[in-house]
This record gives sequence, structure tokens and C-alpha cells, in this order.
Amino acid sequence: ISLIPSGGIGPETAGEFIRCGACAISGARNFMDPEMVERHGLGWIRARTEQYIAIVAQRGFAAN
Repeated sequence: ISLIPSGGIGPETAGEFIRCGACAISGARNFMDPEMVERHGLGWIRARTEQYIAIVAQRGFAAN
């Protein structure tokens, strides 16, 4: 069964979810924070997404 956790996802836990077998992670609140977008612009979403990709690659897939 392919599981995609959607709660409790954060920079500290993203890689661990993948390492433990999740096929993906969901965390819309981590990427769609209106206050942060207002403060930093739409580039904030891209930067945050890139941060999570790096975390998952480093702590998730690399650990397998």
C-alpha cells in the first residue's frame, strides 16, 4: 500500500517519513502560508519546496 502522510510534516520529520516507507509527503500548510508569501513574495513557495526536496533527498532516499 502506498501511503502519503499529510499531518505532522515539517522540516524535522519529512525525511523520516520517506525513510520509513511513505511514497510521498503532503504538507500544504508548509508551502502555502499566506503570511509568508505576503512577506517574502511567491519565491518563498519555491524556496520552501526546494528545502523539502533537499531534506527528503538527504534524510530519506539516501538512507535507503
